[in-house]
Amino acid sequence: MQRLKKIAEIRSSCLRSDRKIAALVIPINRVVTDLFIDVNASVNHNPIGISHCRSCSRQDVNIMGSDLYHYSCNIIHAEVSAIIKAYEKHFVVRGSVLLTTVFPCFNCAKTICTSGIKKVIYNVVYDGHQNEMEKVMYYFRKTGKIFYMVS
Repeated sequence: MQRLKKIAEIRSSCLRSDRKIAALVIPINRVVTDLFIDVNASVNHNPIGISHCRSCSRQDVNIMGSDLYHYSCNIIHAEVSAIIKAYEKHFVVRGSVLLTTVFPCFNCAKTICTSGIKKVIYNVVYDGHQNEMEKVMYYFRKTGKIFYMVS
């Protein structure tokens, strides 16, 4: 998890230091080496072809915790990016493990459930996610996901 957190700090294009997030899909029976993590980890980033933000739109309009929160940011979440990368590399995603530095938001949870990932391992829960956490846990339980926090 420490290596993943370091990758988030270095590669994430998010301007907010508390929102530098990384995720990694680990296929079944895959030996996880430092090189595998370095090559396959994904971070939250702007979509390809969209320039990086010059300021944080969420902070600029002070909408933390409102319904507009998720719609005001151009960033693709690390969890979704990791799933896309895994499919691009032809990994078998169904039954795999998602390692992420932060408990997934509701939109990421829907993508995780749809992708067939079996287990989600996360490091922290951000304050902004606590409202969504119950809904995400309900989805994970309903779809048979195993999820737990590690330090």
